[in-house]
Amino acid sequence: MPQQVKIVTGWSKPGGSTTCIINLAKKLIDSGYDVEVFGPHDWHIHELARQGYNVGFGSKYFSCKEDDIVISHFSMLGPIKAKKKIYWCHEMSNFMNLTDDMMEPYDKVVFVSEVQRQSHSLQSDRSIVIPNVIEKIKWSNPNNKVAGVIGSIDSNKQSHISVQRALEGGFEKVYLYGNVTDKVYYEHFIAPLLSDKVQLRGHCDNKEEMYNSIEAVYHSSKIECLPTIQGECLNAKIPYFGLDRNMREESDYEFNNNIIIERWKEVLE
Repeated sequence: MPQQVKIVTGWSKPGGSTTCIINLAKKLIDSGYDVEVFGPHDWHIHELARQGYNVGFGSKYFSCKEDDIVISHFSMLGPIKAKKKIYWCHEMSNFMNLTDDMMEPYDKVVFVSEVQRQSHSLQSDRSIVIPNVIEKIKWSNPNNKVAGVIGSIDSNKQSHISVQRALEGGFEKVYLYGNVTDKVYYEHFIAPLLSDKVQLRGHCDNKEEMYNSIEAVYHSSKIECLPTIQGECLNAKIPYFGLDRNMREESDYEFNNNIIIERWKEVLE
């Protein structure tokens, strides 16, 4: 019988972390694991099904057997019995600083970058760094003088700064791709910018369609662990303009998904 792996997340709306969860789930399934994904929102269910993987469920359906392996993200597991419990951290310590006491119930903590791991106060040897799976995008420069701002529209992403930087960089139009997750921020900082030059495009499930509508990407988050968008741009050779404090080296990413899955297998087995 295949080993059952259950991924539980506290956030499953469109966004970088949910995309990473979906990508990992697909790769583990393709590697022979029996995977189920549980989250409080429905988008991950529809997105997995759209890609041919009917393994997404709402959080109310989560249950665990003693021989299951459970991976939790953005959600602390209660006193459950499982073969192995893994915490998958996508956040820097400014959001929640992980400590040894906090992570005591877990067998392993997986970080996505060394910069992120060093920001936390977890001193034990139970942590490991495994970069996220990066989707391979086929991109052809449209030469349309349009820049893209990609990601949730909120105060952490500072989407308005990305818009300003793109216009100052000489682009004639800016497309904002992402859902509004902070309405107050949107009303104060984004709505006044919208015009023929600055267009709100919303979330786009088809990444190739999205990337092929723009010449470059601007990203201005307050803080990032390992920006998935930068990784996608590096892999597809799309010009990417992030803030210096969030820029990562190409060596921080792992574009060979087989290597990523092998590292996960070491954690799961």
